[in-house]
Amino acid sequence: MNDTPETNKAERMAWSQEYMVETEFARKLERERDEARKEAEYYKERYEQLKDDLDEAREQVNRYRYNLDLLPIKWNI
Repeated sequence: MNDTPETNKAERMAWSQEYMVETEFARKLERERDEARKEAEYYKERYEQLKDDLDEAREQVNRYRYNLDLLPIKWNI
């Protein structure tokens, strides 16, 4: 299977050394790990996007407060 290269390599090494490896379980774990990495990357990118949006919103609030001659808000919460 092409989507589990590490397991495929380990399986070839195991056969050459004449012992069995639970390759189906290893393939399942490898796929789950790869999927988790993709998901983590997505949420990391999403976090950065939301953080930028929050910073922009805070700047906009501060501009409105400045134009209304109000005290700035402390954002360190």
